[in-house]
Amino acid sequence: MADDAALTQYLSTLKEGDEIFIARRAAVQKGRVARLTKTQIVLTTGGRYKLANGDGIGGVSWETNRVILPTPEVRNRWQQFRLARWAKAEFPAQFDSLTAEQQIELYRHVKALSLANNSAVAKEEDTEDDA
Repeated sequence: MADDAALTQYLSTLKEGDEIFIARRAAVQKGRVARLTKTQIVLTTGGRYKLANGDGIGGVSWETNRVILPTPEVRNRWQQFRLARWAKAEFPAQFDSLTAEQQIELYRHVKALSLANNSAVAKEEDTEDDA
């Protein structure tokens, strides 16, 4: 019951542009609020949820589809789901052998390298434009 009250309070504070987390099937997904109506939350993807309780509108009744509170645990589940999807596509056998902590560390390392490479490329392009 306390969770329902906290969720209701959270839903009442949403505004356009806010990021929300959605429990869908066994995964946690992230969405962005496009607009609010009197009774609905409408996402940029077109998904619709009840403003009163966060339940999804449409779909099948046995499938979980609900807005959830953005707790640290939820954010961690979302990050792990996203990371697992990316890594399994890139190197499936090796990724499955890693622990969750190792997977997160790998993701952070790859992300940092990517940012460093992108900034180095941008600096090279600036230098070529000056020449």
